[in-house]
Amino acid sequence: MQKDTFLNIVRGHYINCPSKMTLVREMFPSDLPTGVGQYVVWLGEDDIPDYQVAEFIAIVTSLSGFTLDDIILFERSRKTTTQFAKVAVPEYRHIHMWTREEMQLTR
Repeated sequence: MQKDTFLNIVRGHYINCPSKMTLVREMFPSDLPTGVGQYVVWLGEDDIPDYQVAEFIAIVTSLSGFTLDDIILFERSRKTTTQFAKVAVPEYRHIHMWTREEMQLTR
């Protein structure tokens, strides 16, 4: 998928939502064991305070029955120049979330 196409999807479906934060399945999952849930929290604004992001993640994970022991969160730098992370999307802040098992997501 071309980057412009992907960014249009992000803008049209993830960023422009009333809540300003959206949890979606990872479109380009990492090579992890079967059953590991791979998701992305997209943030509609760069200046959303970290505590609000943490509250959002806590709500969606607890609704799915997960605890802190069931999730891994990471946010790549948007300013990196390393070869490994050049596929990152610096245009929009987003946080990757891996879960012990798949979540049941609904719209």
